[in-house]
Amino acid sequence: LAKRHGFSDAQIGELRDMREDVVRGVRHALGVRPVYKTVDTCAAEFAARTPYHYSSYDEETEVMPRERPAVLILGSGPNRIGQGIEFDYSCVHAA
Repeated sequence: LAKRHGFSDAQIGELRDMREDVVRGVRHALGVRPVYKTVDTCAAEFAARTPYHYSSYDEETEVMPRERPAVLILGSGPNRIGQGIEFDYSCVHAA
C-alpha cells in the first residue's frame, strides 16, 4: 500500500525504523515489484506505434515483451496529461 502511494523504500524504512535494504528485501520477498503501464498516445483511436510506458506498483504489467531493439529514455518526477512531456523528455540527453 505504501508503494502504491508513492513512498520510497528509504521513506518506508525511516517510518518503520528499518534500513532501506531490509525494506527492499522484504518487499521483494513479498513479490512487491514494479510493473509497467502504458499511456496510449492515440487515445484508442487506433493502435499506437509509440506509446509511453511508466513504472508503478500495481498488479499487472501492460507492456508486452519486445523482440526488436528499443530506445529507453529515463526521466523522473510527476508527469500529467497535457504537461508537455514530449518536449521535456526530448531535451534529456546523456552526458
